[in-house]
Amino acid sequence: MAALCETDLGKKISDGGMLVQLSISSYMGNKTDRTLTEELKATHSLNAFADVGEFRKKLFPTNKSLKRIGKFNNAIRKAFYTNTLAWSDQAKGADRYLPTSNLLTFKNIMNPLIKEVEREVQWFIENYAELKRRAKEELGSMYRESDYKTLAELETKFAWRVSYKPVSLALSPQHMDFIGDISDDLVSEVRSEMEEHSKKQIKVAMDDAWQRLHTRLEHIKDTMNEEDKVFRDSLVDGTLELCGLLTHLNITNDSKMERARTDLEKLMTSTSPSEIRDCVSERQWIAEEVENILDNLAV
Repeated sequence: MAALCETDLGKKISDGGMLVQLSISSYMGNKTDRTLTEELKATHSLNAFADVGEFRKKLFPTNKSLKRIGKFNNAIRKAFYTNTLAWSDQAKGADRYLPTSNLLTFKNIMNPLIKEVEREVQWFIENYAELKRRAKEELGSMYRESDYKTLAELETKFAWRVSYKPVSLALSPQHMDFIGDISDDLVSEVRSEMEEHSKKQIKVAMDDAWQRLHTRLEHIKDTMNEEDKVFRDSLVDGTLELCGLLTHLNITNDSKMERARTDLEKLMTSTSPSEIRDCVSERQWIAEEVENILDNLAV
């Protein structure tokens, strides 16, 4: 049996994308106050060893900068996961597959978000001394200088990194030179195991794409059938965005997925949010068409 990377599909996957990994580190500006925790236990006559929680205070009570940084970080993560496919597993920080055809879009979304959060962090660092002074006024007796990072420490707490590596490292069971002088049978066994692992990786990626499509179809169907539902523009806009994205994420060129994607895209471009909001028959028609797409997928 030919190794997976020597097949047309394996070559397409290997040459048509890359593995990417996102790493984010940030400073939350919170601190557990053990003194206050013990005081609260004593106030409420709790056992000193009772595990009833702890008092965690905000070191900058009224400043919104760290909250904005957190929102940017969430937007970066969302953009990263939206524009890539699951690969080896779903663990945080795991490699994901980025189709080369989606690389430009990926960079055009990620780079501005990272630049925005870097600007917000720079402002926070430049104003750190003043923010601490305000916090001292706001926290009163709860303020402790030891709770705060030095400026040098603070600067090391923020980082964003997107790393790239070739898929061929994960999909090359023919690269067996590293094994050395061993029997052909053992080489064949290891090659077969590597091939099977590679197939599983591709399945994980396609399962991710399929899940997004199925979830969207079921959501549209349920929404159309729900009485007194508030219909927002995002129902149509988000669906069309997904349809566009699936042209890149269908990495095996699955014909069923492409047909469903095309049918859904045509359906959403033939209606509008206002028509959906104002016309019961329009919602019924969309629900029926979506049901047909789901039925075709089940065949």
